Amino acid sequence: MSTKRGVRLTSLVFLLVAAISVLPALLAADASRDSKEVFNLLSQAKTDAIQLNYAVSEMEAFKRIDLRPESHTAKITQIKESVNEMVGTVNKLNRARSTASPAQQEAIDLVTPALKELVTNVQETIAHLNMNRQRLDWCVRVDPAYKELLTRNAKLAAKVAEVSETFSQIAAR
Repeated sequence: MSTKRGVRLTSLVFLLVAAISVLPALLAADASRDSKEVFNLLSQAKTDAIQLNYAVSEMEAFKRIDLRPESHTAKITQIKESVNEMVGTVNKLNRARSTASPAQQEAIDLVTPALKELVTNVQETIAHLNMNRQRLDWCVRVDPAYKELLTRNAKLAAKVAEVSETFSQIAAR
């Protein structure tokens, strides 16, 4: 009986060693399932998020300096274009989701809601400026609601940039 137990233990150890030695190959195989297209789109989304965060941070600083209303409308137009570019990239990511590895799918799932929230707030900022066209000077210099929208845009853009950094790390696993 002790011989059988010894054979079983030896067999178990042999299987365990075999499993451990195969594990790196299995993990590498999972990484090789990453879609190159999705990887490139995730990289593009990260770049977009960094640029967007910079532009929104600049605009948020506008509330601390006295700039002409035209500066505000020009910057929000730039931000709107940056948001639209990032939305296009995220839409491509969602279309390519079925070819993505599980880690890449997780990354896609992280960025989508954060970007939607930022898009909504940027739209609110644009609507607020449009509603106050007749008193744009007052709006950009004094209006607390406008200043709050700028603060929220900055926080949301920072969140999108943070999420994009996280998903680039996930995709690199």
